[in-house]
Order: sequence, then structure tokens, then C-alpha cells
Amino acid sequence: MSWYAVYTTSTGALVSVGTVVADPLDGSLTAKELSGQPNFSTHHWDTGTKDFVITTPSTVMGKSSFLDRFTLTEKKRLSLIDDLQASDKTKRDVKSFLNFLQIVESVDKADSFIISALITMEGCGIIGTGRKSEILA
Repeated sequence: MSWYAVYTTSTGALVSVGTVVADPLDGSLTAKELSGQPNFSTHHWDTGTKDFVITTPSTVMGKSSFLDRFTLTEKKRLSLIDDLQASDKTKRDVKSFLNFLQIVESVDKADSFIISALITMEGCGIIGTGRKSEILA
């Protein structure tokens, strides 16, 4: 049994997916035979390629949602960074991270700056061992 995607020829917008295609097909539509039944939990229709492509999870999240991943204790430790028993460089790095959070609306969990800041915070005890991975999950 063949599967088809029917899309608007001019825009690439998906109209329907199924095993039956109208005959004749409206002149503004195109039917494309697929390699099988699409898995909508792992793929989505891409209007540019006019095909199903793998859906990659987004690494970008709102700043508020990102901060919600920190425990109350971790947030208190961050607010008391000047009192932390750590090197001046570590304190500067953590303050740089906090300043960054003041000016952005969203955080990319794959960003090397964010990952590095979490490694620093884990190393100096602001967040517990293993928390970097939990925060980035």
C-alpha cells in the first residue's frame, strides 16, 4: 500500500496524508508518493523541501523556564556569589553568566557559554555534582 502527501504546489503547505489521492487532483495541488506511512512523532512536513524531515528537539527555552530548573538553594548561592569561597576568576565567570541572563529573553542549552558556566558552578559547589546534566536535559 502506497502513502501519499498532498500539498499546495505554490507554497508547499501540506494538505493531507493518506493512501488514497483524489483523481483528478485539483490543479493547485501536488501528490507525492512517500516511502511509507510518516511517523508524526519523529518527523514533520517541511514546506521548503516538500518532504517529511526529522524533528529535532529545540535546545532554546525561555529564560524563566531555564531559571526554574535551578533549586531555591542554588538560586540563593548564586545571589551570594561574592561570599563564595572561590577564585576571583570563578566569581567573574559566574557574574558574567548572571549578567548574560539579565539581557536575554531565551537561553540555548547547547550554547558553549551556558555549558561552561554550569561546569564552573558545579565545580565551585553552587550547583551539586550532576546538576549540569539535569539542568540541560
